[in-house]
Amino acid sequence: MCGIIGCFPRSRIRVDFIRHRGPDGEGVLEVGELAFGHTRLAILDLEPRADQPQWSSDGSVLLNYNGEIYNFRRLGVGEEASDTVALAQWLAREGSDFDPSALDGMYAFAAWFPAGRKLVLARDPVGIKPLYIALSEDGAHLAFCSEIKGFFGVEWFTARPNRDAVVQREFLQYGRAFPRPVELCFRGMPAALPLVPTLLAGVWQVSPGQCLTFSLEAPPSARAVRLLARGADDVAEALADSVADQSVADVEVGVQLSGGIDSSLTAHEFARTHSRVHGFHLSVDFKKHNEEKWARQAADVIAKRCDFQFHVIPLTPEEVRRVLPAVIWHSDEPPMRHRNIVGPYLLAEHARCTGVKVLLAGEGADEVFAGYDWHDGRTVEGFDRTRRLFDLGGSDRVARFFPASAGRGDILRCQLAYDRAIYLPMLLAHQDRMSMAHSIETRVPFLSNRFLTMPTPARPGKVALKELAAGLFGRKFARRPKYGSPMPRRWFAWLPVQREHLDWLVEPWEPQTKNESWALACLSAWSAMYLHGGWKNQPALGPPRRP
Repeated sequence: MCGIIGCFPRSRIRVDFIRHRGPDGEGVLEVGELAFGHTRLAILDLEPRADQPQWSSDGSVLLNYNGEIYNFRRLGVGEEASDTVALAQWLAREGSDFDPSALDGMYAFAAWFPAGRKLVLARDPVGIKPLYIALSEDGAHLAFCSEIKGFFGVEWFTARPNRDAVVQREFLQYGRAFPRPVELCFRGMPAALPLVPTLLAGVWQVSPGQCLTFSLEAPPSARAVRLLARGADDVAEALADSVADQSVADVEVGVQLSGGIDSSLTAHEFARTHSRVHGFHLSVDFKKHNEEKWARQAADVIAKRCDFQFHVIPLTPEEVRRVLPAVIWHSDEPPMRHRNIVGPYLLAEHARCTGVKVLLAGEGADEVFAGYDWHDGRTVEGFDRTRRLFDLGGSDRVARFFPASAGRGDILRCQLAYDRAIYLPMLLAHQDRMSMAHSIETRVPFLSNRFLTMPTPARPGKVALKELAAGLFGRKFARRPKYGSPMPRRWFAWLPVQREHLDWLVEPWEPQTKNESWALACLSAWSAMYLHGGWKNQPALGPPRRP
């Protein structure tokens, strides 16, 4: 797990703004037309041989990599100690037209193939690991980075607001922009690439599951990761295999324990094969949605398997006020949709003080097994309406997930496809940014290839997981209503809407609800940091450490 940054053609880069992603080592390497920078969080193979940027043994590939490849020992390159070394060797064997569907993991990487003078950027199928690109105003220079804030370390980069009215409306309605083909012109060579716009002009996310190729001689191109669907696996076996793969580390691994069935199943499976385990629960000082009772019930069961060190972290209005500026800075894009992003930040802050460097989480299970209330297999019209911030009407981009020809049996599949493309990436971004703010890696076993290639469940409601949970934790535990982790709006009411920092919005939005007020307040605080010069002071903010 690391932070990556680079420029093509070569420009001066600094890694200051992504150092929190990798405090265990860093390096910048300039090779011909290319500059790569890397900050390392040492998780697997702690020896210097796994440092980056890294050449393959034959010198045919230079790798700059963030993430984990869980099946690295099965890639057939004879590497048993390091996924970094294995990935570099695999790329050297496969060449620049490699098929990323062979990789099972969470990853974002840049691979330079000097023989063909090609730079390939790749991102995992659901976007667990982040990857952004930036294009200079004249189109002559390309940069990539794990986080938007990292571009402040690129000599030619200047943050400018994205004044596209459609993109702004999507952020206000959905909390992010939709993925789409974007027309880029790199060094006079135009191409349409699958990207996700941001609120910064000339900055995009690489869409999940995409490989982009850049060259100085040919237009940019893209190809998608295609995971082959397969028959239904035994869910318990799939979870056991995924947790086993994702438990491999040369540092201490802990578990998140929200009290829900997904994290509880993950934690229980991990505890089956470990003698001592740290578990972390965030206890919200909000009685209506506090799940500490259920987390303790799960912890009691898990404690029969191992020495379970159960940590309860209080989340109070005072804690929200203390960390919210750091949360907004580290989030990269304004977290307007989810106030509860504060929770993962506090949990990671506490976990880091125990010496844990890796956390297993339950994210992704709802999007695989249809676990949300809105996964009803019936709704098409206004499917996402209850989850909007500003309700600005329908969207053609939403409608494309629900073709008119879809029969009733296809509706649930369409609902899951929408949430995997639009909703899940935001949740994964929150986990990544908030944990990496404290130099912690979060892994998500329910998003391994085993689960991503499972067929759409026959009916909604996470039936298979609830059956597993009922056998371990009791039927009442498994069948209770889904809580989520909301926080009272009043805890955030002190954050003002700073109108002077919203002068770049195309339309003068006036909030009509408390949710809309929060969205604009969050947006203005983000704008002060990223567009109005506040970024110059932010690295000093750093992640606060508890004594």
